[in-house]
Amino acid sequence: MENNLQERGFLVKDRKPHHIILRYRDNNRFIKDRNNNFLYGLVDFELLARTPERDEIIKKVKRQKYLKKQKDRFNISKINNFPPYLKLVNIFNVDYIYGIAESTNGALWVLGRDPDLFEYFLPEKWEKMPRIKLSINNEIFYTITKDNIHLVWKFSKVGLRPDLNPFNQREKKIIEYGYNSPFEEVSLSLELGCKDIPTIYPRAIYMTGHKVKIAEYLISNKKYETHSKLKTPEGKPVLRKDHDYIIIYGYWNGPDEKLAMKDSDYYEGIDALRAYKEKIITKVQYKYLLKTIRKRLNEVGIEDLNLKGSHFLLSFDSSKNLIKDSHKIP
Repeated sequence: MENNLQERGFLVKDRKPHHIILRYRDNNRFIKDRNNNFLYGLVDFELLARTPERDEIIKKVKRQKYLKKQKDRFNISKINNFPPYLKLVNIFNVDYIYGIAESTNGALWVLGRDPDLFEYFLPEKWEKMPRIKLSINNEIFYTITKDNIHLVWKFSKVGLRPDLNPFNQREKKIIEYGYNSPFEEVSLSLELGCKDIPTIYPRAIYMTGHKVKIAEYLISNKKYETHSKLKTPEGKPVLRKDHDYIIIYGYWNGPDEKLAMKDSDYYEGIDALRAYKEKIITKVQYKYLLKTIRKRLNEVGIEDLNLKGSHFLLSFDSSKNLIKDSHKIP
């Protein structure tokens, strides 16, 4: 049996005779196959596992499927065999596949119209995996999921009052506006992309299953009020004070279209502030980039109230060359 399992990419970590059943005829003679081997069945799977080789093949297949589906996630006109536990919803002109994450009782909104993408973002796929913290000031993490998908996820600050100086005009403006909700962040990101300002790719929004309590003096109710009419299919508010929200992004290693065609030759992102600190770009280039991105945002009617060099990425190609435009600008 062991060789038979290994040939098919499986192994049993605890072999016991009573985990195997044999078949026999009325005359109590055991049934055999044409090669005179006993016909048997395996009845205990608690310690059944894939071999490392098979596990790598499965991960590779799932990753290839994922990359192709991400490229076309909004381009599905008709969905056959839509799972009854998922719903197609639209929030701020963005399509999501919505469902409950049963392992945590949290809620999950996955961008696009393809229900097959939902399982890739279930919290059990990424929440407990090894992670790297990417920011001093924010709860942002990089991780590789169980399906070998590279993600960045961050806790939303929606509902928190910005800890800033109300007597400083710029900071006062931020306090009055408040932090965007996850749904606003995603909508703005896609709007920028449609206006030829590339952004990192939002993939999903996850509302944690556990409840949280925040001191009242830290809370700003503005976003809960503006979102009060937005409901889940169960009739609950999409934005709730008593839960944390996490935005999941694709880890920037190249455009979706490029990776769907060829899952290699990865880009590497580096934020502009770090690029300046590491002397990859000059002070003049850094200031020029800040001025340019602020101008481009204003041209499409969007403002970053706290624009920093850490808010946008530059890219290296697989040969470690900084990618530049036709004018030799990063």
